[in-house]
Amino acid sequence: MAVMEDWGDGDYGRTAELLAPVAERVVEACGVSEGQHVLDVGCGNGNAALAAARRGGRVTAVDPSPRLLAETGRRARRQGAEIELIESAAEAMEVPASSADVVMSVFAVIFSPEPREAVGRMVRARAAGGVVAITSWREEGAMAAAAAILRRAMPAPDGPPPRWDDPDWIAALFAEHGTRAEITEEELPVAATSAGDLLADLEANHPAWRAVRRATSAEEWDPLSADMLLALEAGNRDPDAFLIGSPYLLTLAR
Repeated sequence: MAVMEDWGDGDYGRTAELLAPVAERVVEACGVSEGQHVLDVGCGNGNAALAAARRGGRVTAVDPSPRLLAETGRRARRQGAEIELIESAAEAMEVPASSADVVMSVFAVIFSPEPREAVGRMVRARAAGGVVAITSWREEGAMAAAAAILRRAMPAPDGPPPRWDDPDWIAALFAEHGTRAEITEEELPVAATSAGDLLADLEANHPAWRAVRRATSAEEWDPLSADMLLALEAGNRDPDAFLIGSPYLLTLAR
């Protein structure tokens, strides 16, 4: 079964709302300041790009999805920000070498089919004294468990998958490009009225969930959905509603 993910499919803005605190965290960790050139790789609908612009950064936003780039542009205009938009995948982006003080990717470049090329292009774009920042999910927690169940219905990757949840693997990847990586583990709280409501939102709006659901029959999907619900409920920290923590790694390469 072929499963094609189109990150412009569905209402990615719903997922972006959950991820917004991480975008703010990355921009803060990078120390974005007035006049710096900031390159946001895999900008989605613009969370990190706009956070950098609010700090006075000159922002270039890159994404392979025309729909998400258009949404970034609309959000920028509403906020009075000027952001350069480039339609490109991370592993194919053409930006001037040593041109950006901050090069960041919030849960985006980790989905590149060519992680070494993608990271290499990010490192080449970084100016002297600048920083590359990447966030990547840990394979821990209720959301990771639900995602692992979703992957049961997805084709197995060709060759070993990238290990974005492994700090040693990430450090080695950056070392290949002559860059030292500092990696910390952080956590994103995810709240909802219930596990069922969160799962329904993912199924309706998240590109990966939508792609798998389209490619499976009801007989295949229903048990997957039931298992994902159990995984989410098992991680609930709030007996009166729903709250889980999603661990992630913040990599800063200088």
